[in-house]
Amino acid sequence: MRHTLLVATLATTWLALPAEAGKFEIPNDQAIVISGRLDPGDDAQFLSSHSRLRRDGTIEVHLSSPGGSVLAAMKIADIVHRAGLAAQIPYRATCASACVLVFAAGVTRIADADLTIAVHSVGMPGQADADQKLIENGGTLAGDNPQGPRSA
Repeated sequence: MRHTLLVATLATTWLALPAEAGKFEIPNDQAIVISGRLDPGDDAQFLSSHSRLRRDGTIEVHLSSPGGSVLAAMKIADIVHRAGLAAQIPYRATCASACVLVFAAGVTRIADADLTIAVHSVGMPGQADADQKLIENGGTLAGDNPQGPRSA
């Protein structure tokens, strides 16, 4: 009985763990690795990582992310595109949802073998036209609330 309770407790705890936040690593002076979920504010962390890289040669952004914040991904994508960075999804990695925005922004895009790229439409419960509102309002659904987006 004690073992069953322990297993049930551990299983419940594991299921309740939050998604891993985005991590930005610099394995060498020509690459940034983005792994994990993209969260609001990650664009500032990405910009900080980018500022520490050498400016000569091609800089690559390696992606392995389930997606996350569309706004953060749009901001990172803008940095990637304006800086002329290459985007790569490494062997057996996944780039899903908002991550694909960053991948598409690369001036050169490299997709290694046996990877997953997953896209979907933006949606919110009760808002069938969320995609159009998102585009019209610059990546937020602020148009639905005259005072701007609500904080969570």
